[in-house]
Amino acid sequence: MRSKLRNLFNHFFVMMDNLSHIRLTTIHHSIPNNSSTSSTMLKQPEISRPAITIPTFVTKSNEVVSDEVNSNCFEHLIDGHGSGIYHISPNGMDVFDVFCDQETDGGGWTVIQKYRYIGIPFFLCYFRLKFFRRIDGQVYFYNRTWSEYEQGFGSLSSSHWLGLKNIYKLAPRNSAWWTLRIELRGDHCNKPTKCSGEPNGYWWAEWDFRLGDAASKYMLDLSPARRGNLTDTLAPDNFFKLNGGRPFTTIDRDNDRNTDFNCAQFRNYGFIVFHSGWWHHDCGYVALNGLYGDTEPKMRYMVYFYHQPVIRGKIGLSYHIHPKQSVMMIKPKF
Repeated sequence: MRSKLRNLFNHFFVMMDNLSHIRLTTIHHSIPNNSSTSSTMLKQPEISRPAITIPTFVTKSNEVVSDEVNSNCFEHLIDGHGSGIYHISPNGMDVFDVFCDQETDGGGWTVIQKYRYIGIPFFLCYFRLKFFRRIDGQVYFYNRTWSEYEQGFGSLSSSHWLGLKNIYKLAPRNSAWWTLRIELRGDHCNKPTKCSGEPNGYWWAEWDFRLGDAASKYMLDLSPARRGNLTDTLAPDNFFKLNGGRPFTTIDRDNDRNTDFNCAQFRNYGFIVFHSGWWHHDCGYVALNGLYGDTEPKMRYMVYFYHQPVIRGKIGLSYHIHPKQSVMMIKPKF
């Protein structure tokens, strides 16, 4: 029965992806080529798969919704389970808990990163680092060590990092591709000419994704972005170009290409610029585990630099996003 359901889901998603591609292509060719094109395309409504009607039981704590163990969150979706914390065993041996998002774009997502923080500006976080690791129940990401990023930290029901070991168990590099979805909500950056100008904006994109093992230092295996408004899909995006193929770097493990300093923690304008643990190339453009809450349009802390390529001689939009919330989630690619 489960096999038949899985095949039905597969055919459904393939048809919806094909339909989305046709509609997106139609939209692209119907937009006139003028100076407002880039802005117009950026704000095109998201075309997503219809949500599957299932019972939803969102947990408000770290309580597990069901004692059932499945290989991933998509299997829990097939079994009719809503969003919440579940047991999974990707390899049939190791069992660990994850948060399953069964509402976004058809469901079946395993959340590997969720980062949000309320009410504390970044400069206060910096000076209070020496004394506190948690304020108002929120979780620091930027000062974490290799061991912490490998094992995971935080609260599954709120801000957390699932752990490189667990992410690898789900999507190992020698297996089939998974889909990685990144969502950013809100923007702390408050300089309208150099920021998004959308304090309550919403950006998202999807990539094909796999992760290398510990021997590869959890190298990121990534495709160019396939869809979404977080990046321009007409050209290779910054996340793919600069982070794809890179090993993971933390404040105590320098695996980036910069020979002068560690990209997870370096000095800029007299301050320590905490980009934190990430697949760093040369300290820029994308670092979603960095110090939270920066309001300046600078390549530092928690940042995603949106950049459109030059097309037909016209320079596209470029701006910094210092998100108020980021979510990274993965599911099997169909």
